[in-house]
Amino acid sequence: MEAMWSDPKFNHCLQKEIDALDEKEEKEDPLVGHIGMKVELLLKLKEVKSFPEWKLYIFRTKDDKVVTMYGVMAKSPVPLDKVSINECVKVTGTVASNKGWKQPQSRLNRVKVLENIGTAQGVEAIPQWVGSEKNKDN
Repeated sequence: MEAMWSDPKFNHCLQKEIDALDEKEEKEDPLVGHIGMKVELLLKLKEVKSFPEWKLYIFRTKDDKVVTMYGVMAKSPVPLDKVSINECVKVTGTVASNKGWKQPQSRLNRVKVLENIGTAQGVEAIPQWVGSEKNKDN
């Protein structure tokens, strides 16, 4: 009796499973971290949605991940209202939720805007802008 792995049909099925595992490992996580994780990010403000009693700020990371927030802490060095569309800011915060409607997104709370870096020359036209991202597990 021959070994099972010498059968071409068995090898084909096994190779399909191995390929599927490799594809899962290659996919990048579309979120910035798990819930409760403290993060420090460089974000670019893409949109502000205004409602009668609050505003939703929509940002993107350099990896094109969507990050939202409702506002910043009172002790934030830079007020979020002073940030314009397409300006980059350095923020710290805690991941409050990870959801996805049309696109996966992370919502931050306890946010502090550390620095308003501004708009780099030509960044508006480039979808994949250059920035830095640093996550810390504290």
